[in-house]
Amino acid sequence: MDCYLFAPAGTFDPAILNQRMARLQQYFALVHYSPMPTAGYFAGSLSDRVAQIQQALRLIENKGEPAWLMAVRGGYGAIDLLPQIPDLASDTPIVLSGFSDMSVLLNTWGRSDSVCPVYGLNALTSFAPEVDPTSIGAITRIIEQPYQFQYSGSELQTVQILNPGRMQGEIVGGCLTVFMTTIGTPFVPDVRGKILFFEDVNEPAYKIDRMLGQLAYGGYLDHLAGAIFGDFSGGEATGHLPLEGVIAKYFGGRQYPVLYNFPMGHGNRQLPVVFYRNTEIVAKNGKIDWRYG
Repeated sequence: MDCYLFAPAGTFDPAILNQRMARLQQYFALVHYSPMPTAGYFAGSLSDRVAQIQQALRLIENKGEPAWLMAVRGGYGAIDLLPQIPDLASDTPIVLSGFSDMSVLLNTWGRSDSVCPVYGLNALTSFAPEVDPTSIGAITRIIEQPYQFQYSGSELQTVQILNPGRMQGEIVGGCLTVFMTTIGTPFVPDVRGKILFFEDVNEPAYKIDRMLGQLAYGGYLDHLAGAIFGDFSGGEATGHLPLEGVIAKYFGGRQYPVLYNFPMGHGNRQLPVVFYRNTEIVAKNGKIDWRYG
């Protein structure tokens, strides 16, 4: 499968991207990136970023083979693309991946039948030397077989169960802070009947409390199939109550299953999560069985 990189949001060091592209070439038949001039704290002007994605889509369509469309990094600015490119409908199957600011694109473009949206796998972070071996194993498998990807029980040993049970539905969500920026816009996903997944970085518990409170009081947590929380690293430096207590405050009394400490986030734990695919997760007796299909 070929991989087409695009930069939807923040700036980055081209030298580091070149290093990551060398690693990506171990996984993909072709790795393509079309450079563009930076624009302030954006990787390029809005018109250049739109043109870059459109060029990648044309190349994919012209070749007519399933391809991977991967974000270079997150940052800020992806939401600006949505009025310009409302959907990613394609005659050719596309795996779309990234995380953090890519949440808005995965939640929106991922609704297309031709797109397999993967939360995880951006070029700069997911292919850094520091990523742990378990994550590398999962990343390798999903690249090899994105449409048959499953998890083994050993990969989920760190996951904790708040509310046990069985959840079934499609996963949406992503970075909690980024998700909150879509509230009140046309780009907030419909979460009813969905499994809500969140992770974040450098946010102390009181800010997580504030954001989850807004979702709770807005009714976003009332009709879920389940909830999963990934890594929330970096907030400890400011000192706060345990994050599990904040999650329990808003989810402890819910009638649907809730998991936390799933190994996906902004750090070295990078287990990908597939959005908008029917997912069944059984969490009971301290064990997690996670299947897509």
